[in-house]
Amino acid sequence: MSTRSCVARRTADNGWEGRYVHFDGYPEARVPVLLDLIYRKGVDRVRNVVIDWNPQGWSVLSGERETLNEWQQDGRFAVVSDYGIAYRDSDPLTISSNDIPDCFIEYVYILDDESMTVLEYKDGQHVFHSQISYPQVLTAV
Repeated sequence: MSTRSCVARRTADNGWEGRYVHFDGYPEARVPVLLDLIYRKGVDRVRNVVIDWNPQGWSVLSGERETLNEWQQDGRFAVVSDYGIAYRDSDPLTISSNDIPDCFIEYVYILDDESMTVLEYKDGQHVFHSQISYPQVLTAV
């Protein structure tokens, strides 16, 4: 069974907009992966790759170099090094606070500049779950 999620950015109207991620969307799995990616690559780069670069969404977002299973080798999927497995052969799917498709998004991860806001689906709407600050990267002077 999959825990479906969305990795998103905040919009001008204080809503959110992002991309679908099929597997392992519960906070205990998704938050460590996103924090690790942000620590290694920066939040702007992570938003660019996860949200902008692949409008079809993601099968797996693991932060590692994945390999395709036998059933994934039919052209519908692509390995994205250090990120996971992206959908390639489907229509673009934008998920937003104003237009949530009928695919039951259980968690939303909004990547702001300094922290991540986690929303959880409860009673027919996405409500606040938690806010996590990003790890600070120390640089030598």
